[in-house]
Amino acid sequence: MKKILNVEYVCIQGTYWMYFGAICNFASVFLLAKGYSNSEIGITLAVSNVLAVVLQPVIADLADRARRFSLIAITEIITVMMMAATAWLLVINGKTMALTVIFVLLIAWHMVLQPLFNSLAFRLSEAGTPVNFGFARSMGSLLYAIFTAIFGVVVERCGILSIPVTGEAVLVMLLVSLALAKRSFDRAKRAEDRVSGHGEEGCVQAGDRNAEAYGRWAETDDCYDQADGRSGAVVARTTAGGGVLPEAAALRDAGEQNASIVPKSVAADDVMLETSNIAADTAAPDCGKSDSDKLDCGEPPISLLQFTKRHRYFFLVNLGVLGLYFGNAVFNNYMAQIVDSVGGGSGDMGIIFCISALCEIPFMASISLLRKKFSCQLLLKAASIGFLLKTGACALASSVQMVIAAHLFQLIGFGLFLPAMVLFIDETMRRAEAVKGQALFTTMVAVATVFSSLAGGMILDLSGAKALLAIATVVTAAGAAIIIATIDKVKKKGAENDMK
Repeated sequence: MKKILNVEYVCIQGTYWMYFGAICNFASVFLLAKGYSNSEIGITLAVSNVLAVVLQPVIADLADRARRFSLIAITEIITVMMMAATAWLLVINGKTMALTVIFVLLIAWHMVLQPLFNSLAFRLSEAGTPVNFGFARSMGSLLYAIFTAIFGVVVERCGILSIPVTGEAVLVMLLVSLALAKRSFDRAKRAEDRVSGHGEEGCVQAGDRNAEAYGRWAETDDCYDQADGRSGAVVARTTAGGGVLPEAAALRDAGEQNASIVPKSVAADDVMLETSNIAADTAAPDCGKSDSDKLDCGEPPISLLQFTKRHRYFFLVNLGVLGLYFGNAVFNNYMAQIVDSVGGGSGDMGIIFCISALCEIPFMASISLLRKKFSCQLLLKAASIGFLLKTGACALASSVQMVIAAHLFQLIGFGLFLPAMVLFIDETMRRAEAVKGQALFTTMVAVATVFSSLAGGMILDLSGAKALLAIATVVTAAGAAIIIATIDKVKKKGAENDMK
């Protein structure tokens, strides 16, 4: 049963990111063919990101509170809604308000699913079957890479209708994977209850530890455990970046709860999300252990505004993040226009997305090893330069081959920056403030995505892809300079606040 649940969770992650590759990455290709301008595409993408930020905490709160629907059931409902909306893409002709609304909903719903699927790993572990989140997420990236390489060629040869057709097929596979995972979970849970000697009454006892660890409803078919916390809502609030930054929430959620990139945990290749370890990692701080933990105990919660005042240099670092991720979002949203400007097509787009995804995996999987040799500050500085090199190389590219080569810098850019940033927050923030630190980071990513969507579309319409890449390079350079200048001034946890 252990292997079956892990395989099924890999399928969930894989199909989730395959749909991202089909609908989100190729949104510009589809909408341009329907008669949309670049500015209209930018507005559509920006609205979808804003809607996702609004919906994520709402849906997460529903997942925490709902007795009638389990976490898997909620994800199944959203998946079915996406299937219905994707089907409409096949019958709507031309540029219409209906098509715009459907695309906004599809991208927003897809982003909403990300924190729910991240939480699902811990939910499935409640049956006594450890789910290897790190491996499943890595396999999701690998399947995405393989899929986009093939899918680009399919779109080039078969036309834009292959986008919704393929998206529909992927959603069917996702729904089947969810159904199979639910069946396996129910069987494992019943088997665990029988072995433990629990009946229906014991179901509550068996779930108490996990309910406390996850801070959410721990449900089976016949019993429910209610905890005081609301981790689902926390997940949603700390993943405001949504689909554009698919890994940020996963890294923080998994990292804070015994995943691969936090110093307190094991390497990614060996991550097993044991429920007992999760409980230990997410317990309240011991007031007697360290000075920083003592400061956490009894300290009243602070608002995000108070947090930014207390950690001003960290806020400046996140202004740099805004610059870096502006360029990153340009590639995610407008790769079709960039490739077209150098004579490429959808097939080349698929290859570029494939290379980018493959380059992200090595450092994400081995960040704990790098951290033993280098400081997070140094890694973040190097990654900032990596962002700049990729954007600048693309701005200078005169052929598809040069654009493809430029994306090899993804290895030392996004692939290094994201896990290093999550580690940096864990190392510099006290436990009570770490969630706000992560929230500020992902909020900046969301703002960068929205701004890039709006500004990028207008720049493309006015001046073309070369001008957009030149501006993205300048903005990225500014972001890199801010990070390099301020990252060493951020205080360690337990030290005096920034800029007192």
